[in-house]
Amino acid sequence: MTRELAFLVILGAAAALTPADNRAGLLHLLTQRSVQTNVYYLTNFHDEPKAKWLARYREPVVSLEMDRISDRSVQPRYHGLDAYCQEDDEAPIDYLRDMMTAEPVEYKVRYLVGTPEGAPRPDTAGAPEGFAETTSAAMGMWSNPAAQSRRNNPFLERSKKYIEYDETIVPAKVAQSLMRTREQLAREWAWDLRSLLSPNAALESAIDGTSKINAPGMDEDCSPLRSGNQDLCARLATRSAAIQALSELSQPEARYLSRKLAPKTEDDDRPPLPVTKGDQPDYLPDPIHAELKERICDLQTYADALGDHSSSPGAADRFLDDIRGDSVGNDVDPAAVASKIITIRDTLVRDWSEAVVGCVADEHALVCREALEAQLAQAEDN
Repeated sequence: MTRELAFLVILGAAAALTPADNRAGLLHLLTQRSVQTNVYYLTNFHDEPKAKWLARYREPVVSLEMDRISDRSVQPRYHGLDAYCQEDDEAPIDYLRDMMTAEPVEYKVRYLVGTPEGAPRPDTAGAPEGFAETTSAAMGMWSNPAAQSRRNNPFLERSKKYIEYDETIVPAKVAQSLMRTREQLAREWAWDLRSLLSPNAALESAIDGTSKINAPGMDEDCSPLRSGNQDLCARLATRSAAIQALSELSQPEARYLSRKLAPKTEDDDRPPLPVTKGDQPDYLPDPIHAELKERICDLQTYADALGDHSSSPGAADRFLDDIRGDSVGNDVDPAAVASKIITIRDTLVRDWSEAVVGCVADEHALVCREALEAQLAQAEDN
């Protein structure tokens, strides 16, 4: 492969990674975090059946359920960018469109009276084997001396009691709740995205007045996952900027950056890239290009430095610091690569912060209008 052809290959790959609307990734993430926020609320209020239904709706590639760390506190099980695998032509609001028109779901709930949260639940066939022992052990988390005394009293009835009731989930109502959460998150992100601006870009915004945007009111409570949302916004903006930078860097620098985006692991079958100082070998396309083009739907195959689950905050800063820490060589200036990413990221977050509230309002108006038109059409048919 000639150098000219190789350069065309990397330009084509990078162009394929750049969507026509660079806000789509932000709006997809906004939907994901709205789902996780609502699952948080439902789990925290002990509405586990509805929380599990929402967490599993549309079959995310990871678990969006919550882990209970106490009777009054839960935390997300997944902290990453790509819980759903969107097709190339899938709009960010298709999730809401689908839910608005879904049929109600009816199911039976059956649980053992006195079972603490976090203990196993019996299914419709009855309590599973070992359920009583596990439940007894789990009761210890309550640390209630009075309850322990009653359990040890041999004169009290010890028969198991179950409560059963029917529950109906109306997806359209869940979608409306998601839209309210999405609007709140959009207002928060419009403010929080500004914190990602580099010092120079922040100063320019302050001078030209573009930093004056509507922040959430002082009387509006922040969403419970706001700090995690800030971290994920930083990761998404950095990854989007890095992908866009692939088409603006030299061939060696683009190859270097693609390896940073998708670090090689032990079970990675990508070919090695032997490079000697001053040499520019024929370009070997990395599989990460195809992965990123499809919104990284096969992340189990290759690592993703910014999109994978990581409960430790600051992944975007660590990614950039790792690049800056590399030494200059092989026609690659890591500091210049990091600077290019930050410059592009500044442009992205300015646009996102100014547009996210309006985009979300327009999307929700469209979803509600389509749902109303569908209802009117159905009424006319009947």
